Amino acid sequence: MLRDLELKRKYRSSSDDFVRDFFVPCLRKAKRYHRAVGYYSSASLSMAADGLFEFIKGGGAMKLVASPELSEKDLAAIVKGYEQKDVAVTKTITSQLLADSAVSAAWRLGLLGQLISQGRLEIKLAVLKRADGTAGIYHEKFGVFEDEVGDCVTFFGSSNESKGGLRSNFESVVVFRSWFESDADDVEAIQSDFDALWENRTPNLEVFDFPEAATEALVRLVVPRQGGKVQGEPTTELQVADQTPGEVGEPRALSGVQMPAEFEPRPYQQDAIVSWLRNDGHGTLEMATGTGKTYTALAAAVRLHEHLKATGKPLFCVVACPYQHLVRQWADAAREFGIDPVLCYLSADQWRDRLTEEVHAVRVGAADFAFAIATNSTFTGKAFAETAAEFPRQSLLIADEAHNLGTAKARAALTESYRYRLALSATPERAYDDEGTNFLSAYFGETVFSFGLAEAIEAGALTPYEYFPHVVYLEDEELDQYLHLTAKIARLSFANEDQQVEGPLLMLLVQRARILAGAQGKLSALAEVVRPISDTTHNLFYCGDGTVDKGETTAEKQLDAVVKVLGLQLGMRVQSYTHENFAGERDLLRERFARGDLQGLVAIRCLDEGIDIPETRRAFILASSTNPRQFVQRRGRVLRRAPGKESAAIHDFLVLPPPDTVPPGLWQTERRLVERELNRIGLFAKLALNGVQALRSLADVRERYELLHIG
Repeated sequence: MLRDLELKRKYRSSSDDFVRDFFVPCLRKAKRYHRAVGYYSSASLSMAADGLFEFIKGGGAMKLVASPELSEKDLAAIVKGYEQKDVAVTKTITSQLLADSAVSAAWRLGLLGQLISQGRLEIKLAVLKRADGTAGIYHEKFGVFEDEVGDCVTFFGSSNESKGGLRSNFESVVVFRSWFESDADDVEAIQSDFDALWENRTPNLEVFDFPEAATEALVRLVVPRQGGKVQGEPTTELQVADQTPGEVGEPRALSGVQMPAEFEPRPYQQDAIVSWLRNDGHGTLEMATGTGKTYTALAAAVRLHEHLKATGKPLFCVVACPYQHLVRQWADAAREFGIDPVLCYLSADQWRDRLTEEVHAVRVGAADFAFAIATNSTFTGKAFAETAAEFPRQSLLIADEAHNLGTAKARAALTESYRYRLALSATPERAYDDEGTNFLSAYFGETVFSFGLAEAIEAGALTPYEYFPHVVYLEDEELDQYLHLTAKIARLSFANEDQQVEGPLLMLLVQRARILAGAQGKLSALAEVVRPISDTTHNLFYCGDGTVDKGETTAEKQLDAVVKVLGLQLGMRVQSYTHENFAGERDLLRERFARGDLQGLVAIRCLDEGIDIPETRRAFILASSTNPRQFVQRRGRVLRRAPGKESAAIHDFLVLPPPDTVPPGLWQTERRLVERELNRIGLFAKLALNGVQALRSLADVRERYELLHIG
């Protein structure tokens, strides 16, 4: 019953998942669902797949009043549904919907049209009557759930019945429950409003049955416009929403996978695809960050599918990637290729059934292509492994940021279930892990195509950049701690004949690295560098995960300290971007950053891998590891191309002891550390527009440590 649910008074995108927390639970308990919306898309059915299946099985019925503006796909499905309803659909089809999963039904019949054909969904269209006789847009948004005992939950707010309204946009709804005495009048009022709409008794509105509206040519197609906006919802920018794990996609032709008309692979992408196919569908693409590895891999999968389809063989494809936001990015790109992916992350209950259905469909020949995207955590888990054991022979594994699968646990998931294998990474080698690197190379295959940063910039795939290293010197207390640790490191290094960096030596190196990462002088140096450009937008700030000393007894996280310097001292609009921000909030932050509403994002590691923010103009690296992968990823992040972006800038902060403060006995140990840092800086400077000037700015440091050969 509805009254068994623990519902809130208000749901808001900043703190709630409207679909998961409200919409699906109510749908599961309801027998009737009445909805009035300004804009409707059948994608809302997929967003609520779990609740919809139970609603249908329980004999639920829906009524919908919407504006006449529909997508071409939805219009066709509705017309087809009403036509089938007029000629009566067989009981076989009806029983199939009830007995089978909502997923299978969506594949075979088209869920929207099927609901209409069986009398489960009735649609009416509302048109605003203006005084001058012209028609306006109907834009109300409210709904009513009612269960079998007559309890009701009503709601109103900003959310439309679309993917954008239910998931992508920032929305809020207010909820009323009939069993609450204080809510009774509001529940009754909303019910009465819907009844009046349905019966065409609402002043200033004309409400038509769908067939009548179609006959009188009142239906208007929603036409996508440049920039992602859609006609028919003028007050809200509709965007392609993130699918929830395991959701039902739009009805599609199973063989409709193809290259997008607007996507023309660059010559280097074509070369990569051909090289991989010629290597029997095995190998690694070592491509610089930002050069389109995702689209290259999807195009390769489509080409492989076309080849297999010509010989009567299906293809099942799995993409494994490190993070949930990458799953969503892959899903958005895959849909451009006509692919309706199964998204596998979070609870297995949310995706396992559909994944099993897709696997079965390919195995028995009911489908010639299926596609799943999983986080590495899900991919290496027990639930996914159990399904993977049933994968068809013709399966393809695409590993995004493949180096992450080199751990012992991840390697166990790299089984013989995958006939074809494609690894993607700008830096395939795992730092300090030869065993993991060798395993991945043996499993996926050697690099079959390489496209480095220099080639990418020359080919116009990435933006040219300027590089500015800035020297920061340790303060007195930091210097004392630093030299104390360096002395211990020197003694242990001398005694460590096999040169293994582990145990006490590793702990000392980590402690010394934290001093460098959290050096207090970085804050004043950052303020000095940023102040002249504090009115600019599209700035990324990379911090360490340590603290900055504020005195003898207090310290604060470097990230928080940087936010204060930028926001309070310089008056910039900045926001931290960390794992503590929930997924929807991070999406919103990236959107605000892209628009320029936020001048900067301050992160630790959340922006290292896979995040696509091509609008970035400047990066400020306040802390980094000696792992080449990290600074390669960060450099690639700022070099992605964007309209109007001619070049980018990278500011790098190098922390050193002040001149003449390192005792002679520690000089060689210190020199080795500085050499590693200068090697990293040399890699940045080598391809920079101002590379010579960048190295020249460090001439005194290179001379002091006898490292003039670097660069």
